Formats: sequence, C-alpha cells, structure tokens
Amino acid sequence: MAKFGFKNLFGKSDDFFDKEATIKEYFALVPPSERRKCETYDELYDEALKFVSKQSFKENTANQTNYFHEISAEEGAIAVAIGILAYFVAYEVDKNGSDIEEAIDKHLPKNYDTNNPYDIQGGGRHRVFGHDIFAFGLKKIPGATKINVNGELMRVTDLFGIGESDCISMWDLIWGFYGNLDSPLKGVFSCLSHTIVHFAKDLFTPDGIPLPFTSIFEKYELQNVFEGGIKNQILVKYKDSVYKKERKLGLELKASDFASMVVIEALIGMYGGYKKKRIDTDLVGFKKDAKLIAMGTCLALQMATILTSGQFVTEQQSHAPAGKVNALMCGAFMKLTVQEMWDIYKARHSINKTYKSGYMRGYNNGTE
Repeated sequence: MAKFGFKNLFGKSDDFFDKEATIKEYFALVPPSERRKCETYDELYDEALKFVSKQSFKENTANQTNYFHEISAEEGAIAVAIGILAYFVAYEVDKNGSDIEEAIDKHLPKNYDTNNPYDIQGGGRHRVFGHDIFAFGLKKIPGATKINVNGELMRVTDLFGIGESDCISMWDLIWGFYGNLDSPLKGVFSCLSHTIVHFAKDLFTPDGIPLPFTSIFEKYELQNVFEGGIKNQILVKYKDSVYKKERKLGLELKASDFASMVVIEALIGMYGGYKKKRIDTDLVGFKKDAKLIAMGTCLALQMATILTSGQFVTEQQSHAPAGKVNALMCGAFMKLTVQEMWDIYKARHSINKTYKSGYMRGYNNGTE
C-alpha cells in the first residue's frame, strides 16, 4: 500500500487492505440475503474466509497507477534540515531586528516616518491603535480620542473638526497626514508608501504588529483624567487590549514569521524542481509533504524555544529570538494538512472505484 500513500496511516503491513479486499470479494460473491450478520470487523473477515480465499490487495491492484510519492528517509531528512534552517533564519531576524529597523531609517529621507498617524496614541504599547490594515476602513475612532501630534497632545475632534461622539477611520487619519487634495493620485501613493514603510519597520521590532482583523475587537474607553490640557480623553488601554493577549501568547506578526516561510517555500520549491525528473507520480503532493515536514520542524523548534528560554511576555519583557507562535506558518500548516487529507480521501475513492470496476467487475450491490 505504500504506492498509494496510505502505508503509514494503517500500520507497517498490508493486513488491513488484504482484509478489505477479502471482504469485498465476499460481498461480490455472496448475496446480502445469504450473509450472516456479524458484530465486529474481525468476525466479518472470518466469515468471508469461509466463502473466499484470502486476497492480496497488492497483487489485485498491481496494474493500477501510483497515486502518491512515498517520501524516502533522505528526502525527509532534507525537509527537516530546511525546517531547521528556517528556524535559525527566524532567530537571526528577531535577534537583529532593531538593527534592521535602524538600517531602513538610514535609507529614508530625513524625518520620513516621524510624526506619523500610526503611533499618535503614544505609549510603550501603542500598537493597540492604528496597526491593523484590515481595520483601517472602519469608522471606529471617536472624536475625543487622544493623539500625539508633533509632541503635543490633541484630540481627533480638534484636528479634524468633528464632534466628540463622531468617528473617523484610520484611512481618514492617514489621509489627513499624507493626503494631497490637489493631486489625489499623489496623495494615495504617499499614503500607501508611508504605510508600507512604517509597517515594514514595525515588523522587525520586538513588539511586531497585531494579527489581521483583531484590532476590530479593541475597545475605545473614556479616561477621566486631565493630561496635557485635555479632559475626557478616549484611548485603547493596553492592559485590557486584545493585542496584549496576542503578545502573551506570542501570536503577534513579526518579520521572522515571513522570513522563515520564505525560506521553506523557496528551498522546497528548488528541491522539488531538482526532484522533478526523479518522481514519477505526484510532484505537487511531494512538495506538500516536504513542506509539512519542514514547517512542523520549524514550529516545534520555536515552541521548544518558548519552553526552554524561561521568558514569558510581560509589559517589560519580550520573547527570546524565534521564541513565539508563528501564526502565519501555523495557518499554512493547517491548510496543507486539510489539503493532504482531502487528497487521500479522493485517492482512496478512486482506488476503490477502479478496484471494483477492474478486478471486482461483479461487485455491484453497493455494500462496502
């Protein structure tokens, strides 16, 4: 059964499939009315042997096409090595993230990313605000929200001339900083370029950015304080935020997540190209299997780093390099797993259908 890709699912021998073939032979030859009711699978198999000889599924399907490529020990070892390499790339990106962020700043025009609309709430955990592009279009920011503009505390209502209870979106705020009414096209380009640059830098920092869509659940709360000449301030509190919960679990997005994914995708793609002429069955399936092994290895090492580093995220402390849950890779891993199970289901159905119409041409009673 190795040729069909099921060997590891059902054990080391072909006993299960031989039993299935024997039972199907029994069903094909003995009408339902003449079959004895059996309580267990093994009892059904023993009953079948009274009417037919033991069947060899391997021999009966010898002429069928292979459906999957069984990964060899060498191929598995290479996939594991790629996963280990991806982990170390993530480690280095996390370890040197601040230096990379500074390097990006050095290549930008002076003050290009200062006084930006993303960091205007201020505070050490300011990314509870303005750092989820999938929430940018929601008019959720109240007019009484406190923001920091050129070092001066203001409210949105004072900056945009709206009521305290009125709301604007993050896109409105970005356009207010970088938009150009005289040339809308230039304004759009300016807004997009500043957004891309700012998020690229933030991905390299220890705090990363929130998972997509999660900022939708952040709550703007009224603060009865007087600070910087402003009363009745509204802001998102970090201590009660969804983002804080993400960081405690290591779920925030970071550049290391993307870097490790790129390494696996690129190297498995190259390895698949090398193996193309050596795999006579399912090359796409081979790449999926290799990716699952590589991703599983990388994720396991990252989880091990969390457990062994002794570092737990608090308001003052960040993860050890690469010691986080790679949410991007977890999503890709789950997607590939579902695809693999679906491919196996389709192959099993196809094998069964071919087996019935070929070797078991007399099987037509629909019982399995």
